[in-house]
Amino acid sequence: MKFLFYLLSYLIGSISFSYIVVKLYSGEDVRDKGSNNAGTTNVLRNYGWWLGIATYALDSIKGTICAYLAKLWGFSPIIAVSFAVIGHIFPFYMKFRGGKGVATISGGFTFLYPKLFPVGLLVFLATFFLTKIMSLASMALMAYLAIVFIFVLKLQGYDLFFSLLTVALVVFMHRNNIKRLLQGKENKLVIGGKK
Repeated sequence: MKFLFYLLSYLIGSISFSYIVVKLYSGEDVRDKGSNNAGTTNVLRNYGWWLGIATYALDSIKGTICAYLAKLWGFSPIIAVSFAVIGHIFPFYMKFRGGKGVATISGGFTFLYPKLFPVGLLVFLATFFLTKIMSLASMALMAYLAIVFIFVLKLQGYDLFFSLLTVALVVFMHRNNIKRLLQGKENKLVIGGKK
């Protein structure tokens, strides 16, 4: 039964709203634009604020739904969020080419630990407004989550393993951004415009 529920979480996570929203709006495949990534930042860069916000909201709700259903049905909500993030990053029907998981992980864990949301938001926004680099802000948020999981929530066992695995996976999906950051070549975010 657990396997079936976590499979359901994966399937919910694999719904690519960036792909759907852009397809409905323009008939284009978001993965053919910009960074070729099916995620919020690529939508923001190429289609503007409104589509970017819609994408983020819908992708974050996936994590929230999976966490909610897990609590309702007696499964681990942390593992559920992890599988939702995996689905978002590796959707089977899109040849495993999805997004980077930031919206889905933040939506899920904000639902589970709402008191920690303000600090997480502050970390993200402060990093972004200081640098204008979305990838750096996203990774700063992941670092915050890892610290919270270990030292504040003091998670243990499978919950700790899956929470840190998910954070590590999201950071891994930013590996090309990390290379560009080290080279001083990472792009700053320009909303709905061409670089």
